[in-house]
Amino acid sequence: MLTRYRDPARAPAPTTRPTRGLVRTALLTAIVFSLAACSGGSGSGATPKASPLGTVVIKVTDSAGTPISGASVAINEPLVPPYYPNTDSNGALTLQEGAGEYSVGAVYKGFRPARREFTVRAGSVTTVDLALEKVTKATPVVLATRSTASSDGKTLSVDVDMAVLDEYGAPWETLTAAEFSAHGLGLGYCEAYGFCLYDSDNRPVGYVAQVDPRKFSLVPARSQPATAIAVLLDQSAEMAKFDPTRQRLKAVNAFFHGVTPPDVVMLGTYQGVTGKPVIQTYGGFTSDAASLADSVDALGGLEQGSNAVHSAILAMISFVGANPPAGSSELQRTVVVVTGGEPGLWYNPASFSAVETSDVPVVTIGPYRSLVMVGRVTARSGGALVFADYPEQLAGVFRSLGAIVGRSLAFNRVHMVLDAGKPGVFMPGKIVDVVVSVRVGPQTAIECPVAVRI
Repeated sequence: MLTRYRDPARAPAPTTRPTRGLVRTALLTAIVFSLAACSGGSGSGATPKASPLGTVVIKVTDSAGTPISGASVAINEPLVPPYYPNTDSNGALTLQEGAGEYSVGAVYKGFRPARREFTVRAGSVTTVDLALEKVTKATPVVLATRSTASSDGKTLSVDVDMAVLDEYGAPWETLTAAEFSAHGLGLGYCEAYGFCLYDSDNRPVGYVAQVDPRKFSLVPARSQPATAIAVLLDQSAEMAKFDPTRQRLKAVNAFFHGVTPPDVVMLGTYQGVTGKPVIQTYGGFTSDAASLADSVDALGGLEQGSNAVHSAILAMISFVGANPPAGSSELQRTVVVVTGGEPGLWYNPASFSAVETSDVPVVTIGPYRSLVMVGRVTARSGGALVFADYPEQLAGVFRSLGAIVGRSLAFNRVHMVLDAGKPGVFMPGKIVDVVVSVRVGPQTAIECPVAVRI
């Protein structure tokens, strides 16, 4: 059977505060169906004739062209779990559809969803090819953002420094401006979760965003500075759902075994459990990171409680400030948070002032649904976001963690212009939420919510 699918990497649509547009659409749809039922579809009550049919052959493969058997397919709708296998042993599915315009999506375990549009013509055979990309193929990393508002606050120019890592943690250096696009979160989304921009009359306002290809550039790699990295691992029940095979622990241990002086690291974990401290630390900074292996291995199976990431970030920044590494003046101190589920709070205003007054940036690694909520804290700290929507991506991320923290890997500088259509919107001190999309395959794009501070 064909199923509905929602990309697990995307934040869930708001259910408690539907937008007026959705309500209006639903109401109009209900009216149309009611009228059709009453009239039988025509004045005489006759059943209308079906549209002339065409044959559609959907073929699902990986990027190398190998057929994928058992992929889930949806026509004209997003797919939502549970998934049902649709493609046969040749990766194909044959359907009869009425003439018209359609879209088709496909998903399979270990691959990112793909989607494309096609046209069906009556009496003809339409073949639709969908190539799925492995989840480890591309991991976007937002290293930094810079913005300049127009004097009247109507437009905002933004530079986003973004690297895309392959499965080994090496950045792609062949991307062009054509692979990047941008848009806002949408008024319905921002009203539901409090992420809106407001005009001078305190009304929520949207904007349009365009990438300027003339100012797109590749910034080459540079030498990596010495670092002091405090790794903070999510040990909540949400993380157990996101990473049941504990890929994060394997990735962290591999990273620790590669640490050499003058670099130092420390380990912390967090979980929201009533009556217990939000974070637990395992000693101070050390260059003998391999000594932490047993502590990391012992974390498996101990996940519980809520994802108290905002409180954990504050606690870890405080700990790092009170326990600086030896030679800290020569080391770039950073808190690296690995999170896997939705925080208990969408955001914590107290964390904003704390990270702004600290000289410790925060690098957050996790899926879309986590980073859209932690991105504002990261932006205010001057840190980075790593969009690991699947735990299998973590191995490649940790191979390049030192370069991510040190901003020393090659990256693309994407220039975009946001236009609100009215003055007084983009004003100093505000945070603007921009969704940057990067195409990593013929039918696959990854969306990254980025918080930009004006």
